[in-house]
Amino acid sequence: MKLRLAAAALALLFTLPAMSAAERQLVKTARIAAPVAEVWAAWTTAAGLKAFLGTDASIELRRGGKYEIYFGRPPPRPTAAARAAPC
Repeated sequence: MKLRLAAAALALLFTLPAMSAAERQLVKTARIAAPVAEVWAAWTTAAGLKAFLGTDASIELRRGGKYEIYFGRPPPRPTAAARAAPC
């Protein structure tokens, strides 16, 4: 069983580069019993994500902006090149 799972994982790994972005996309739909403004703030602000997920984040809510969530480690120090590079 483990060998079969490992083989399936390797097959998936090797097909990922050939897959389009749409084929690699993961979509989850859920109904949340909360006002839209609260849900929006929870997903689009660092403070909202920290309250929701309990972890730090860096979010620039604009086209091409950062959306980084830091799990289990401190946020990286940005370099000049990283600040200039688009997401």
